[in-house]
Amino acid sequence: MSKPKLHLTLKTPFLELLDEAVEMVIADTDEGQLTFLPEHASVSGAITAGKIEVRWAGHDKTYFARQGVFDLDNHTGKLKIMVLECELVSDIEIQSVKEHLQEIENDLANPGELSEMKYRYLADEKVAVEKMATVIGDKRSRE
Repeated sequence: MSKPKLHLTLKTPFLELLDEAVEMVIADTDEGQLTFLPEHASVSGAITAGKIEVRWAGHDKTYFARQGVFDLDNHTGKLKIMVLECELVSDIEIQSVKEHLQEIENDLANPGELSEMKYRYLADEKVAVEKMATVIGDKRSRE
């Protein structure tokens, strides 16, 4: 008897990244890190800026995603993750991330020149970019 699979659909508004049967998905959510396995209880919630790890048939892929939602339906065995942005960690250049972080820090150093909305956006962006740098560093140190 074959092992049950979890059917994952991972999408952004512009791209479908995965639509496959997988063994496990680990994602950063607003409730902390969740591991989704076949026959997992139905659950839905929010994806935060962080990693989504996908494992199946000898494959491991790690994505960095920002802001989204997930829905796991136990009856169908389908996990749908829809996020605003998502890319493979292996495709992200760490130097670009560091440069972007420096630009954000430079802008935040002069809060009087920023609207309150822009300041909040940049503060949130800084947290996401710092997390991205950590995920990239962790992934590359294991390779």
